[in-house]
Amino acid sequence: MTERETALRDATAMDAKAAELEEAAAAARSDLQALEESSGAEMLAEDPAEVARTLAARQVELQAVVDMATKGAAQARERAEEARTAALLAEAEEMQPEVDRARDELAAHEKAVAAALSKLEALAGATFRQVTLQMLIDEAIAATGTAIGVSMKEAIGTRLWREARFVEQRQRALVLTARRVSARGECDLLSASDLPESIRPGVATVRAASWPA
Repeated sequence: MTERETALRDATAMDAKAAELEEAAAAARSDLQALEESSGAEMLAEDPAEVARTLAARQVELQAVVDMATKGAAQARERAEEARTAALLAEAEEMQPEVDRARDELAAHEKAVAAALSKLEALAGATFRQVTLQMLIDEAIAATGTAIGVSMKEAIGTRLWREARFVEQRQRALVLTARRVSARGECDLLSASDLPESIRPGVATVRAASWPA
């Protein structure tokens, strides 16, 4: 079981425990209210002082149950939220290889472009005037295939840059949501539908991201 799966399991368990304690608190609260509304008329035939002591003791007992169950439920909910935070951070960590791969592809492309331009400069410097050299360099930069001179609709470098920023921002959105910070301003390449399902508004499985329209 991965760290993320373990955290999600813990969150589910804590939510269940909190629900159980909240139910116990509600039952005790209901009993307490019924006791407070009762005059104990059915016991008045007995010793009134004993009746009063019995009612008071029962009230104290029920109030203690309410207080303990309410506090326990709040603590369980808090631990569930901590587990969800851990799950989101673990998911962000699991995305690191994808982020690294995109960065490596961009770096490799930039290196290839630099090498191609360097060769062009050397060749042009030996055979053409400076104005021709500049034209060749400009054409190489403008060519969407740069390193191999192939024309494409979108520059390879631009596409790789966007892909790298895209996966980085998906990872960043997970981290910011784990910290309960709105990710919208720092993830300009993403739409709500691009977010991981664990935080995507409307379908979030862990915690919905704050994503103003």
